[in-house]
Amino acid sequence: MKERHKVVPAVLFVLERDDRYLFQLRQNTGVWDGLWSMPGGHVEPGEHILQTVAREAKEELGIKVEEANIHLLGFHHYRRNDGNDGLNLYFKITRWSGEPRNTDPHHCADMQWFSPDAFPLNLHPEFPEIIAPKAEHFALEGHFQPRLGYKLN
Repeated sequence: MKERHKVVPAVLFVLERDDRYLFQLRQNTGVWDGLWSMPGGHVEPGEHILQTVAREAKEELGIKVEEANIHLLGFHHYRRNDGNDGLNLYFKITRWSGEPRNTDPHHCADMQWFSPDAFPLNLHPEFPEIIAPKAEHFALEGHFQPRLGYKLN
């Protein structure tokens, strides 16, 4: 039997408070290091994507999130360097309990709230487009392209 096509799903999410968005400065991950990014991670086998968001929010930010407060913003399908396809699913968390904190300083050099008019220059280039007001269920424009290990010019 022919081997099936493989897709590696990941979730990324943003928190918004007082018209500011929470981003993490990545380090020691091998992917997007040196860029401000949304928190997130890969879906574990047998895990629903909303469970992944809640788990990653707890692991990376120390907050508790109910699935009813997780809302899809959009997605991006791309080719990974390992030959598989990747599927990034972007979410907004509208309510949470606890104060977000950096629970993984080995992979997160800093964590800050930014207003859209003061986003850092080294913010991952897709994120302003992802969080901009738009119709729900947004797919990023562009062609099928490599993103793993993305480097700014």
